Amino acid sequence: MISFKSVLVIGGAGQTGQLFVNSLISNPDISNLYIFIRQQTGKYIKNIDKIDKVHIFSNLKDALKNLPEVIILSTPNPTEEILQSIAKYIKNLPVIILPQNGVDVVPTALKVFKNTKIKPQNLIRASLFTTINLDKEGQAIYNHKKLRIAFAPVTSELNQELTLKKVEDMFQQSGFKTKLFVSYVSMEWTKLITNLLGSTAVITGLGVKNTFKDQELFELEAKALKSRLEIMKDANIPFAAIPWQNIYLLPKAGVLPVR
Repeated sequence: MISFKSVLVIGGAGQTGQLFVNSLISNPDISNLYIFIRQQTGKYIKNIDKIDKVHIFSNLKDALKNLPEVIILSTPNPTEEILQSIAKYIKNLPVIILPQNGVDVVPTALKVFKNTKIKPQNLIRASLFTTINLDKEGQAIYNHKKLRIAFAPVTSELNQELTLKKVEDMFQQSGFKTKLFVSYVSMEWTKLITNLLGSTAVITGLGVKNTFKDQELFELEAKALKSRLEIMKDANIPFAAIPWQNIYLLPKAGVLPVR
């Protein structure tokens, strides 16, 4: 399989952006790694700027002039502004990977790219299953031995299936364990459910174990989980089998009591 030679990471100084950049740097098949960031500051940027294959841009139009074969849109939602810039300035037909959380990413991309040269078969939906934090100097902290990512096509066309395998190979060569799904909707809704667990910790600061020991917090968590599961059931969205998380009992939570 012919490998991708050039990749552009948009948002390369953020949490997920740093993870992608650091991993792709180690991929011997990639000869040019372009990075778009809004501000070139911090120790992280100074370190990667010394690497020959790395090219950093603060202007997206200039970055796109290099005709990257793959664009990883490593920015938080909403993504519409960046997608519009890609549609305006891109001169080739790259593969665009969308790893954001949420369920509005693909519809937004399809809306922005409608009536442009970028078609649904150019889009790949991704879900990252690696926990990332930032230290005091703004550098990403994560377990390099547990890089895990899943992909799904936006359409069922044959040419996107071949693109999907090529994308999977690129990430495997960059140190990731991968999983392919047929339905991006199933994949992203299952990820949404897993992200929901322990979500009250953002407010309380408690860990999941202590959260589930608190009756009031447990009820809030359980009700939110059951609501999401009901949405999936009503929409006939299957629960995806994520190989890296022991979540096979979660769908049963919809019939369990809240307490």
